[in-house]
Amino acid sequence: MHRHRAMYKGTTPPWKETYRKIFSLKNDGELAVLEEIQQELIAQEQAILEEYDKSMQYEEQCVIAMAEGLDADSHVICPLCHR
Repeated sequence: MHRHRAMYKGTTPPWKETYRKIFSLKNDGELAVLEEIQQELIAQEQAILEEYDKSMQYEEQCVIAMAEGLDADSHVICPLCHR
């Protein structure tokens, strides 16, 4: 059995090693492109989150200003009975 395996288990053909090297270089290039895309996506995500935070702060300020305006006038109107 050992002799049978030895017949079929030889060294790697040279073309196979060359193919592996080329494929490895190609994958390295693709990896660099993917990393660049990932960095761009992260930057876009951060910009979106910053804009969302600004929007939420503005909304909060608007609600606070409206609430203060209602307290100052002491004219709170019930939405059901309008008193």
